[in-house]
Amino acid sequence: MSGRYDSTASDTESGSDSGSSRSKKPRMSKRLQGEEKQANCARKRSRRSEQKHLYLVLDDWKDGFSIHKIDADDDEADLGQPPVLRLVSPAPGFPMRFAVVGSNIVIVTNPRCGQAPTLFYDTKRTGLAVGPPLPGPLVGDFHTSVATAEMLYALSFHHRNQQHSFEVMSCASSPNPCTMSWSWTSVPSPPPFEEDEWITSYAVHPDGHTIFMSGVNKYNLKRRTFSFDTRYCEWRFHGEWALPFQGQGYYDSTLDGWVGLHEDGYICACQVAPRSRASSVEGLRLGLSISIRLRPGPDGDRAGDRAGVCAHDRGGAVHSLR
Repeated sequence: MSGRYDSTASDTESGSDSGSSRSKKPRMSKRLQGEEKQANCARKRSRRSEQKHLYLVLDDWKDGFSIHKIDADDDEADLGQPPVLRLVSPAPGFPMRFAVVGSNIVIVTNPRCGQAPTLFYDTKRTGLAVGPPLPGPLVGDFHTSVATAEMLYALSFHHRNQQHSFEVMSCASSPNPCTMSWSWTSVPSPPPFEEDEWITSYAVHPDGHTIFMSGVNKYNLKRRTFSFDTRYCEWRFHGEWALPFQGQGYYDSTLDGWVGLHEDGYICACQVAPRSRASSVEGLRLGLSISIRLRPGPDGDRAGDRAGVCAHDRGGAVHSLR
């Protein structure tokens, strides 16, 4: 049904003096007008509910970052509109860090300050909330973070020969949806990585509650991969190999595999590692299906040199391509 009423029928009206009939414009009854108005409103609400958006966090100005909202279904969408939010970096020498939990963009304002607040940009309610500062083990070391459901897990490197720390941020349930109580707690099961191992890659299994992490020993370059089940707080060893991408990988349902950055300027994809048994890097390499070189920009820089964060308004992924 279109936004206006069209009719193929016509009314006739007899002239009292000539007896002839003339056509008259179709009229819509008040009842039909009301139904048409309700239908138009319903269509508009349906379009709004079905529309998806992407939120891009870019370091596109010298004093900080901007959050841009674009139509995910528009292939020709650009950043012509003003950003929905601009953030001034409190410590320009130490850029802010970003993550995504559900429909919230998590903003670590100053990763080197234990008193700096964490901000939450709610993409559903288009509002900004203040959350807790980073816990002690993550101060100056907020690099490896991954979200599952409504929780954000962060792994710190060791400090002064101390063991890796695994922290989780969650929101306490409240009867009032406008009241959120975010807090950090330490995961009771310590990470199995050794002091000399660095986290090189990580990804969430499509089951939504298993996190895979790969580490490399900085001295002998030995690689190992573990998984962590967030339901039971259990670690599992999967073998002396590493996921093929660098940093975080993301599950793509179309490919039925993980996608991430492989080498400088390249994108790769691999099969999802099995959860319940040891696997091999050869098995993952068989699933390697994409190796795309990012084209340089007009100034010779790759597209990844400017991009910062990408998120969905219904909950999605976040990645730093810098």
